[in-house]
Amino acid sequence: AFDADSGRERFAYVPNDVLGELAGTARLTDPAYRHRAYVDGQVAVDPAFYDNAWHSVLVGGLRNGGRTIYALDVTDPPAPGQAEARAASLVRWEFRDPQLGRTFGTPSIVRLHTGRWAAIFGNGYNSDRFGASLFVVDVATGELIRRLDTGAVPVTGQSGNGLASPTPVDVDGDRIVDYVYAGDLYGNVWRFDLTARSAGAWTQSRLFQASRDGQPQPITSAPAAALHPLGPSYGVMVYVGTGQNITPVAADRQAPANSVYGLWDTQVFSYTENDDVPPRPANTPITRGALTSQQLQNVGAAGNTALSFRGVTDRPVNFVTRTATGDPRINDRGWVIDFDATTTEAVVRAPRVVDDTLEFESVVLNAE
Repeated sequence: AFDADSGRERFAYVPNDVLGELAGTARLTDPAYRHRAYVDGQVAVDPAFYDNAWHSVLVGGLRNGGRTIYALDVTDPPAPGQAEARAASLVRWEFRDPQLGRTFGTPSIVRLHTGRWAAIFGNGYNSDRFGASLFVVDVATGELIRRLDTGAVPVTGQSGNGLASPTPVDVDGDRIVDYVYAGDLYGNVWRFDLTARSAGAWTQSRLFQASRDGQPQPITSAPAAALHPLGPSYGVMVYVGTGQNITPVAADRQAPANSVYGLWDTQVFSYTENDDVPPRPANTPITRGALTSQQLQNVGAAGNTALSFRGVTDRPVNFVTRTATGDPRINDRGWVIDFDATTTEAVVRAPRVVDDTLEFESVVLNAE
């Protein structure tokens, strides 16, 4: 950490999981060092309330550098040269678990309906059972509050799974997380319901499985979520892109082409049946056939032959239609945009909702 005004180092921190990897042949302290991952994960810095005071907490992972999530209290960073003396208060905790794999993804810091503040994160990749689960950990102590296991583990001949970055959602604006959405390598989009006041009553269910030509599409970035454009009584829209750059493209040539999805989730407490909102459907996964297909179209160049751009079709998405008697009924459950099946175009960074627009970035992956 560096002082923003002077650029001087305030403190440095090395997780225990990494310390043993610093010395040795071709490692960091060796002049013949060859690159390897250490503390390569993303971090979240947000306020949290514990010990009767507000704190600024930093929570981060190691990505491919290890199997640890750590938390630092950065409320009042130590002055230069004072970090060691304050290490006990600066380092809150380091969390490890057999079902925590390589800690890819970005954690989130949230307030829970239980009254506690927590760090939530996916289990990453190459955990002991190669499954997909969400961890909820007390942000002050590092105590495991709950691990929600999706049960999506590999069967014979199937590659391992893992949960990517989670997206917390506060439906009613009370600054308490209600639901969490996250995707996994099998293309599943999961909803974790944290609305109960008891952690033991929290649940998880599959909202959707992204697939194309019969093959699951891996999800390695966080979804975006927002209230439904027709209003909160209609529930929530969840937006997710597929693709992965964790393993080389050359080793994954049979992977399906990728897509971007907008999914209507009706299983949230703000969904309210009325004269315009249909009865809530059963809590079953959305199917691809229930989505309106949009297409990317090459529009051409704009005064510069080296610059081209694309547009998207504007086919109507009819979320609600009327029966012969005038009652509302659910029709489309969202939309899908498919990338060109002949390319390796993918979404590996989280999309964003800006006003009434979804923004996402795509990349074309190669063997390197």
